[in-house]
Amino acid sequence: MRDEVPSLTGLRFVAAFCVAFAHSNVVLMRIENLPSLRWLDVPAGFGMTLFFVLSGFVIHYNYRRVTGEGVSGVGRFLWARFSRLYPLFLFVLLLDVIFGRQLYSYVTGTNRAFLTTLSALPYYLTFTQGWFYSLFESSSLIYVTGANSSLTWSISVEWFFYLSFPFVAVLITRIRSPYVVLAVIFGWSAIWATLASNLDGHTNEIDAWASNYFGAVAGLQLGYQDSFVRWINYFSPYLRIGEFVLGCLLSQLYIFDKDRPVGRTERRLGLSLLALGIISIPTISYLTYSSASPFLHSLRSNYALAPSVALIIFTSARYPSPVAQLLNSRPFVALGEASYSIYMLHFLIITAVASATGQVIPLAFWPVIYAIVRFICSVALVMLVALGSYTFLEVPSRKFLRQLLPANATPRQTKLAVGLLICPAIAALLFITVSHLALRSDDFLPAGGLKIISATYGANCGAKAGNASLSVRNACHGKADCEYTVDVNLLGDPAGGCAKSFFAEYVCDSGDRRTSEVPAEAGFGGRLLLTCPPKKISSSGK
Repeated sequence: MRDEVPSLTGLRFVAAFCVAFAHSNVVLMRIENLPSLRWLDVPAGFGMTLFFVLSGFVIHYNYRRVTGEGVSGVGRFLWARFSRLYPLFLFVLLLDVIFGRQLYSYVTGTNRAFLTTLSALPYYLTFTQGWFYSLFESSSLIYVTGANSSLTWSISVEWFFYLSFPFVAVLITRIRSPYVVLAVIFGWSAIWATLASNLDGHTNEIDAWASNYFGAVAGLQLGYQDSFVRWINYFSPYLRIGEFVLGCLLSQLYIFDKDRPVGRTERRLGLSLLALGIISIPTISYLTYSSASPFLHSLRSNYALAPSVALIIFTSARYPSPVAQLLNSRPFVALGEASYSIYMLHFLIITAVASATGQVIPLAFWPVIYAIVRFICSVALVMLVALGSYTFLEVPSRKFLRQLLPANATPRQTKLAVGLLICPAIAALLFITVSHLALRSDDFLPAGGLKIISATYGANCGAKAGNASLSVRNACHGKADCEYTVDVNLLGDPAGGCAKSFFAEYVCDSGDRRTSEVPAEAGFGGRLLLTCPPKKISSSGK
C-alpha cells in the first residue's frame, strides 16, 4: 500500500487555477487602453509546466512497478490512465463538434467547415492531435475543432508521456543512489534547457522551412498560434517530455528519502528551497518575457520554469510548512481532485459569460468594478461546475471503465475492454475518411482560378490572422473574379467594440500575388473585390 501525498493533489489545483485564471483574464478583462493586464496571462505557462512536471512525479510514484509486471502490468496502467482521461475529454470534444459554429454553418448551407472538423477527428479520438503538425484550411490541427477542445492538446501530450513511461521507468528505477539521481536531475536540466534554447535560436530557419513546406498559414507572418514554430516549441510532446522526465527523476529522489526522518537542519534548508522556488517563479517569468535574459527568453515556451517547479513540488511533498499545510487542506485537495474538470471546462464557461455580458470593457470606474466582480464570480462558477463534473461525470465513468479491466481480469473482460478502446476509434476513422474524401473533392479544391491564401476579419483590432480564410475560400476559390460580401452574422465578432477591417491575400491563375482590403466597419455589408488581370495572349494565339 503506497503512502498518499495530499500536497501533490493540492498542487494540481494550483496548476489548473493558474491556467483558468490566465484564460479568464484574456477573455473577461479586456479593458480598453489597459495593456498592462496582459501580464496576468503569464500564470498559464507556469500552470502547464507545473502540470507536466507534477504528472511525471505522480505517475512514477504510483506506477513505477508496472514495468516489472510485464505486458499485463503496462496494459493495466494504460487502461487506468485512459479511464481517467477519456470520458471528460470525449464530452468536451462532442460539445465543440455538435454545438460549434461549423455544424450550424454546414446545415444552413453556408460553408463546408464542418467537413474540415470531421477530417481532424481521427487525431482527437486517438489522442494524437498534439503529436503532429497539420493544417486544415486556415487552422492548425490544435485549433480546428473549436476553442474548447483546443485545450486538449495537453491531454494528447500526456498520452504520449504515458506511452513513453514504461521505457523511462525502466531506466530511472535502475538508479540505486539518491546522489546519482540528484546528479542526473542537474544534468538532464542542463541538457534539456540547452536543447530548447538552441531550437529557439533557429526560429527563422524553422519558420522559413515550415512556410515553404506547409504553406503560408504555418508561418509566423500570419499569426503565432497556428504557426509551426508555436507547435514545435510549445504544443508538441517532443520538447515537453523534458518536464515529464524531470518529474519522474524528482519522484525517484523523493522515494529514496521519504522514509528517512527530517532533521531540523534539513527542514530549514527545505523551507529555504521552497521559498526560493516560489520567489523564482515571478522573477524568471519576468526575465523570459522581457528579454532581459537572452538565455531565459529562449526558454519562454517551455522548461524555463521547470527547475523552480521541481523545487516547489519536492519541498512541498517532503517538508512540513505553511505552504504544505495549505495544499493539504480539504478545499485544496477537493479542488485538486477536480483539477481535470477545471482545466477542461473553464474556457467553455468563461466564453459563455463573455458572450452573454459583453467582452470589451470601457476604462471607467464602475465598468472596471463590474469586470472585476464578473471575473471573480466566473472563476468561482468554474470551480463549482468542476466539482459537479468530477462527482457526477469523472468518478462514475472512471469506475465503470476500470471495472472492465480489474487486476484479476479474465480473458473475456480484457477483450471487452480492448474492444471498447479500439472499435470506436476504428469506426470513427472509417467515417471520417469518407468525409475527408468529400472535403478534398475536385469541386472544393479546383485547379484553376483564384487561389485564396489567407483572409482576416479584424486584423486591425488584433484578431487571429486567417480567421476568415475558409469562408472566402468557399465563396471565391477557383473563380476568375469574385465579389465577397463581409457579413458579421456569418463570421462572428472576433474583436468586440472595435471597427474591424477585412483583408485577403490571393494568387491569380497567372501566378500574380495580390491583396484586397475593405476598411473599418467591413462586417456590415462591405464588399471585397478579388480580381485578376486578363491572361496575356501571344501573337501565335497561345
